[in-house]
Amino acid sequence: MKFKIKKLLKIILIGNLFLIVLTLLGGCDDSIGQDGISSDISDSKWRGVFIREYEAPQNPYIINDSLKIFVKSAWLEKSWKGSNNSIGAVVTNNYQLIVITNPKDIEDIIIKWTIGIDSDRYFYGSDNNSIVTEFKSLPNNEIEIWKVQQGNLLKKGTEHKIIGEFRLKKK
Repeated sequence: MKFKIKKLLKIILIGNLFLIVLTLLGGCDDSIGQDGISSDISDSKWRGVFIREYEAPQNPYIINDSLKIFVKSAWLEKSWKGSNNSIGAVVTNNYQLIVITNPKDIEDIIIKWTIGIDSDRYFYGSDNNSIVTEFKSLPNNEIEIWKVQQGNLLKKGTEHKIIGEFRLKKK
């Protein structure tokens, strides 16, 4: 009886070890199928999704004398999802504008203030130093303008307390 229990434990141990090895060798990429945002302009170009660069008319960009956003870089790219090929991007039909800034410049975004006044066109934080907005069609204006509101009301038809505007121009 002791011999059978030892043999059974040995089989279970070998089986578990085999599953661990398969997991490590097989890998697991959680980014497959997930919305992607390039980390910088060179990453966007490498993925083949880069469209154009933008800049702030003044830097830092000052909103209502109290909010300051230093625009380190800004670019428009095709929206994409992660894939399992070497480039790592499956292009979608939308577009996204990414702004890299300082973490302190956007620490209260969406909580105390929001760039944009409706759910179709507003900036949200993507990580601690960037904000992103999305477009359903390719924007072709020389200057893109967003109203900046106090708070985060994005519902159409609601009253917004506008505290300024945010502008980016094609570079």
